[in-house]
Amino acid sequence: MQKPLQTLFDKLSQFISSASNALNNSGWQKSSTENNHLEEQLKTLSCAVEQSPSTIVITDIEGNIEYVNPKFTQLTGYTSKEAIGQNPRILKTDKTPPGVYECLWKTITSGKEWRGEFCNKKKNGEFYWESVSISPVKNEEGIITNFVAVKEDITERKKIEEKLKLFNKYLEQCVAERTAKLNEKNLKLLNENVRRVQAETAILESEEKYRQIISTATDAVMVFDSGTRQFIDVNKACEELYGYTREEFLNMKHTDITAEVEVSEKQIQEVIVGKLHKILLRYHRKKDGTVFPTEISTSSFTYKGRKVLCGMIRDITKRKQVEYNLKQSEDRYRDVATSMSDWVWEVDAQGKYIYASSSVKKILGYDQNELLGKTPFDLMSPEESARVAEIFLEISASKRPIVDLENWNVAKDGSKVCLLTNGVPMLNNEGRLLGYRGVDKDITVAKQANEKIMASLKEKEVLLEEVHHRVKNNLQIISSLLDMSSMQTQDQETIELFAGARSRVNAMSLVHSQLYESERFDEIDMQRHIHELSENLLRICSKEKTITLDIQSANVYLPVTLAVPCALVLNELISNSLKHAYIDRQHGLISIFMQQSNEGAILIKIKDDGVGISEKIDMENVNSLGLRLIRNIVYRQLHGTIRVVRNRGTEFTVEFKYLKEDS
Repeated sequence: MQKPLQTLFDKLSQFISSASNALNNSGWQKSSTENNHLEEQLKTLSCAVEQSPSTIVITDIEGNIEYVNPKFTQLTGYTSKEAIGQNPRILKTDKTPPGVYECLWKTITSGKEWRGEFCNKKKNGEFYWESVSISPVKNEEGIITNFVAVKEDITERKKIEEKLKLFNKYLEQCVAERTAKLNEKNLKLLNENVRRVQAETAILESEEKYRQIISTATDAVMVFDSGTRQFIDVNKACEELYGYTREEFLNMKHTDITAEVEVSEKQIQEVIVGKLHKILLRYHRKKDGTVFPTEISTSSFTYKGRKVLCGMIRDITKRKQVEYNLKQSEDRYRDVATSMSDWVWEVDAQGKYIYASSSVKKILGYDQNELLGKTPFDLMSPEESARVAEIFLEISASKRPIVDLENWNVAKDGSKVCLLTNGVPMLNNEGRLLGYRGVDKDITVAKQANEKIMASLKEKEVLLEEVHHRVKNNLQIISSLLDMSSMQTQDQETIELFAGARSRVNAMSLVHSQLYESERFDEIDMQRHIHELSENLLRICSKEKTITLDIQSANVYLPVTLAVPCALVLNELISNSLKHAYIDRQHGLISIFMQQSNEGAILIKIKDDGVGISEKIDMENVNSLGLRLIRNIVYRQLHGTIRVVRNRGTEFTVEFKYLKEDS
């Protein structure tokens, strides 16, 4: 047995396993900025499965094949299409005892891994042996969804073992038959032959396993002589990373790939004496001359009487770029925070300041370092502190952002400063609250100015209410005077004139009543006004008749300057229909329609089903006081148009425009 080669295999296997764990636990923390790196790892893993020298089979929980890799097709002769949907029993032979399969299913269905050997049959009927590892795959709830089998063709090993068995059997027979005849020398020679066969078998197995481990490693692996620096072996990943073929590597030295020869040589000596096992940053050079940063895990051991070094190299170009971008971002953040007039801050989970920008000096008079370890509540009066603390506790409990939180603070000189606080929670990967980061804006001047404006507006609001109240009262007085005046005369025409005037005054009074009663002083709700006006007119003008009102009005709001003339027009048109349309009838229907288009056009339609207006009446030349009033208001005040349609009654259509920006 060639013990040095066996030693090389054992140490390489141990090193690669420990180096991989060391690299994965080296402090390299995964974050959202490394998604591309993870994607590449997944792609690499997919390629590794597809290109694996081992057969990989994935089945569902019933044992039906869902996936096979190319090695399966190469080994068995079954294509992926032929295999998927089938049960692995298509490979079964009677050379594998039934108890093996029973043990297999009992093991994997209990959630454990099963290892063993099968004698299977290829598509062409040829027998072959496999070393098999079958593991269950569980979902997030721990339920088994699939089984994964990784199988290695051990046919050649079995043949060697069979030959060895036959040879051992033969030797045993020879020993048994010729024990008496063989002398001590011949027996010793025979034992040496046995050991040689066993050693050759072990060497073959070790070499095969070593190649598998090296070839499937995702990181670059290289082995070189510690004295001459001559390369002894490299894996496929190493070829891909540096751009050299394996043959080219074997004719090169380690100094041919390092971009820092002196530093690298010094570190190699430290590795040889056992002082160094991990190099966090070293620059190497590819075949095309590209220099790139690497992270290296190293190991040193003796092989065939000489010291050799093994290194696992990881390209950290993307990591260094991420680190650079992060530093740039942090620098920009600090620059912005320093240059802002607003105060940028950070607090920990206990609410204590861990950072404050220099702008706090201008706002509160404190130096940055004076605030470290304090809380925002330390800068407030007891009453304000209690108020804000209650709000902040509710926000932080739900890990919500702080949005436009006004709070009064006491500056270093004792003056009061009003701040507008906005902030966002800082969370770790598990979602635990680490603190808040935000900005405080000094709004003291604006707050004081706003308070003055609000006080002024309150005064004006009170004054406006008083004006509206007085106008309403005066209109009511005028209406009462007109009513009293009509009672002083017996002339019917005069009485009707007084009644018309009183009706118009009441229409205007309704507008001002709505202004007084509502919270809005800028616009009148015409939908509400139409209902109140029409019901009031119906009550006054049709006491002995049954007139139905059909009101279809959208939410139309008009300023007082338009609402008053519009109310007068509505009053005249509705009154006209109530008074004249149903002289010879006791029943009728008056339809009232009002809407506003997106372009600001106001449309009013008043239609009755009465006797109809006389054909002799022309809106451009009328003698009626009411119609003249309507025409003048529509043309001169509303700047609109009016149309009359005589069809089974009378329909008046009024149109004018109102755009808020023009008001």
